[in-house]
Amino acid sequence: MKWIFFGTDSFAVTILQELQAKGFVPTIVVCAPDLPLRRNKGFQAPATKVWADANKIETMQPSELDEDFISALQEEVWDLFIVASYGKIISHKILNIPNKGTINVHPSLLPKYRGASPIETAIIDDCKNTGVTIMEMDAKMDHGPIISSIPYTFKKWPTSIAARQILASIGGTELARIIPQWMKGKIKSVDQDH
Repeated sequence: MKWIFFGTDSFAVTILQELQAKGFVPTIVVCAPDLPLRRNKGFQAPATKVWADANKIETMQPSELDEDFISALQEEVWDLFIVASYGKIISHKILNIPNKGTINVHPSLLPKYRGASPIETAIIDDCKNTGVTIMEMDAKMDHGPIISSIPYTFKKWPTSIAARQILASIGGTELARIIPQWMKGKIKSVDQDH
């Protein structure tokens, strides 16, 4: 299987580690550009770039998901794109490049807690019954059809960092479970109750 992973932070790294443990290694990792450090002390690479470099996996760090980036992706034939905590809106033009579409790991039970901070919002709302959703991506934010939902209940809230780690691990494990079925067309997604 030839696939690209879009993700930037430690949540995404945990998912990559879970996938790698089950034999799923991306051809390319797409992540945000390196960030400048204070006082001109160089640059800090995103967590996924550090992971990819350590595993000798090619990275792409586009500052814009523009026509040049799209053209570069279209030079190859791709089976699947996977997105987890990437940090940028991905256009429909990109989502439709791979043969089996683009799927996303989102740390809430969609449609609840859409958006960029679902874990933090669940903590603020004290909604301990949460989980992870794996969904097909469409042009809207966290809007596409659901492939799988895994409920998880926190008896007591850990730190948001620990909660992210737990939910990322669940998401990565479930993703590894469903990828073979998704690639064979044995799983059907279901529209969200918008």
